Amino acid sequence: MKSFLASAVLLLGSFAAPAQAVQYDKAKITKIVDGDAVFIDQLKATVGETAPSGATLRTAESRASLLFDPTAIGLMGRNTVIQLGSQCFRGEQGSILVNGKLIACLGTDSIGRTKLAGSRGTTYVLQANDDASTSIYVLAGEVVVGDTIDASVLGDEDYQILSRYPSLSPTLGVGANFFALEEPRRYPDGFGSFSAFVPLSQSSGSELTYGSISSSTDFERYFGVDLEVGRRWFNASSQSVTGAYLGYSNVQSSACSNSVVKTGVQYERSRFRYGLTGGFKADACSLGFSYGQFDLGIPLAELSASRIARLTLSPYLLWGNDMISLEGSTSSSDFGSSVDLAPGGRLTLDVPVTNTLKLTGYGSYDEIFGFAGGGKLSYRLPIGGSLVRDPNAVEPTEVAVSTPTSVDLVLRQGQKASFSPQGDLIGAVEEISSQQVKALMLDHLENQDRIPESRQLADLAASRQVLTPQLSAILGIDFDVSAGQPVSHTLNDPYASDYPTALKFQPKGFSWDTWRRRSLRAD
Repeated sequence: MKSFLASAVLLLGSFAAPAQAVQYDKAKITKIVDGDAVFIDQLKATVGETAPSGATLRTAESRASLLFDPTAIGLMGRNTVIQLGSQCFRGEQGSILVNGKLIACLGTDSIGRTKLAGSRGTTYVLQANDDASTSIYVLAGEVVVGDTIDASVLGDEDYQILSRYPSLSPTLGVGANFFALEEPRRYPDGFGSFSAFVPLSQSSGSELTYGSISSSTDFERYFGVDLEVGRRWFNASSQSVTGAYLGYSNVQSSACSNSVVKTGVQYERSRFRYGLTGGFKADACSLGFSYGQFDLGIPLAELSASRIARLTLSPYLLWGNDMISLEGSTSSSDFGSSVDLAPGGRLTLDVPVTNTLKLTGYGSYDEIFGFAGGGKLSYRLPIGGSLVRDPNAVEPTEVAVSTPTSVDLVLRQGQKASFSPQGDLIGAVEEISSQQVKALMLDHLENQDRIPESRQLADLAASRQVLTPQLSAILGIDFDVSAGQPVSHTLNDPYASDYPTALKFQPKGFSWDTWRRRSLRAD
């Protein structure tokens, strides 16, 4: 009988606001985490099933992601029960995080009156308490509460939640790379570079396919071009970012044209980076060689919520025919010995001064170049004003004084309020504590797919000083940082067009004809 009355009142609450801009009558289960204990009307549910209007959705020790097409995403917590109406839902037990435009019923009394809570491009948590009261925690945007809620309050009638994910902007880049080689190699060298990074396809703020091109020159003897196509994707279950790329590098020098086919993979978790990259010589030029490298990137210091100083250790191996080694070289007229394999290692420190300006220092040693050290300054200019384009960054429209809708209360980001079983406000509106902000996000977002307003949640957590590396990874902020750059750049690829394998590694006055004649005499 109690269940029947609740259903009847829920339907009455739906009829109380017949002109809603947000209308839905079903919720599709898009993901289940922490087991499979999710039910629709007491029957076990699976991913892809849809709960119709009037149905009851329940979780036990599992959690579920729901799509209220087209305006909202809901993340049900553990031991949560919600009931769907034609134009609102009611939380009967537990809690649900909502991102988008969705109307909730806030309790009922014996005569069927109900309050409605409507979101205006918002992220909020609706929690059903043990005493039959309801609490709302607003993490982004605004929630309006009143007897009726219509389109003039909720705004954009064409709101599509799946089109609200942040996306990366194309960027143009310039760089300056300066380095010095061990004597008797040539004097210090430097390259200037220009680059372009273009996202080709993006999906749900968690997958990216990109193209990249860069050119560089020492303004004397070398001109190089790098082409690259790569992909990045975010794994919500492990809060990790994976990347892979395929590239081609060509350097024109006074000796010949040197070509290298490059590829690599990278895995990042908890801000540690692991990578493998290699370049394979693809020409008959006497200069140059192939290489393979392993990367271990270690976070050193958190400069801001999105900027990390990182130290990368990179052992590598060079191989090729008759590479000229420093071993045995004592002067500019002594060319050393010939080797086919040359192990080496590189130490790199990356310091992002801002989100667009980065300083890099590095040192390396191998038998071909000997000791080498240098630094690089690189700057990225986003096309469109920001590195990440976020349609949710626009401030919500304030409720107009002349709005005919009966709005009793507006809850804004960082605020919470509780409501009686009759839908009346209990006490005063309060600020959500910093620890509550962190707990609400971790409880509902961990292992779930990224939500469109993830960056707004990160801003709130940062302002409350609780944006930990774990939370930053869960919200996809680390993905935005990594995915905005070619994979080869974050791998610290040791040889590119601005530090080519065809570099002038020979001593001053070196002649390949002289080298060959000397080699024949030695044989």
